[in-house]
Amino acid sequence: MFSRTRRIALITVAAVAALGMALEASPQTVARLSRIVIVEPPAAGLWAERLQTLDEAIAARSLSRATYEWREAYGAALGTMKWQPLADVADRALVIDAMAGGRTRYPDEAERIYRFALARARAAQATEGIEHLTATLATTHAAR
Repeated sequence: MFSRTRRIALITVAAVAALGMALEASPQTVARLSRIVIVEPPAAGLWAERLQTLDEAIAARSLSRATYEWREAYGAALGTMKWQPLADVADRALVIDAMAGGRTRYPDEAERIYRFALARARAAQATEGIEHLTATLATTHAAR
């Protein structure tokens, strides 16, 4: 089954092609339409790789590498369109803050990402995610 984004892209391409045929498009227009590229979100494997690399940087206690890898993992988590990867990235943000002795803005980042993950969990009607993130937000907010 195609993802929603891919279905929309395919429908758009079909509609543009049909419009071109209806208007008896010139050869130049047909050539331009043949260069349409469908962009898909990153594969789930990319997310797992980024998280593993981040965990390795944290285990090595390399703050600068962990900071870089955290940004990469965050980008990959956004691409998954799921709540769990975002929650995992937010968890790691708090670990990096602890590594830095509490001198970073990661607690704020973590709270913002937990809220975004909660919105995704609600949209997906993921009861487990909603409960987990609500409890995590309450604990994180109370710890400040």
